[in-house]
Formats: sequence, structure tokens, C-alpha cells
Amino acid sequence: MSAQQEFCDVVLDLISDDFEAPSTITSDIARALSREVTEGEVLDALLALARDGRAQAYVFAVDSHQYVPVSVGDAPFETLWFMARRPRPAL
Repeated sequence: MSAQQEFCDVVLDLISDDFEAPSTITSDIARALSREVTEGEVLDALLALARDGRAQAYVFAVDSHQYVPVSVGDAPFETLWFMARRPRPAL
């Protein structure tokens, strides 16, 4: 497994239970990998996961107090939150 794939897998694991932004999980990833990690690296991984369909990007709508799904190009990167997509159950 490549280092990039391992990094993405750690990021995906951390967004599997809740909405997360790079700033909320960077220190957890650094601790898991025992190395320094930047928010830019985390954002790159989150964007890659969203483009691959393994994560969904969201923005927080203040008026409704809800996370609203968006495409990664539809909002400034610094406003995006992410959550892992759930696999569809087999029929």
C-alpha cells in the first residue's frame, strides 16, 4: 500500500462517524501516523476522497443549522466539511 493510500485510509476512518474539516482532524492524523501533518495535506486527501466518491463534501447552513451536501467546486475549500459515504446495502 502506498503512503498516499495509507494517508487517505486514515482520513477516511476519521470522517466515518461525523462531519469533519481539516482543522478538526489534523492533529488526530498526525498522532495516528506519528509524524507532522498539515491541514493542506488533509484537505488534499479529503478532496481526493470526495472526487473518488468515498466522501461527501458539505457546507454548514447557519440559517437551518444543517450540513448541506455540495460538490467540491461549489464552495470555498475553507468552508467545506466532509463525511464518509456509506456503502449501499446489497440487494
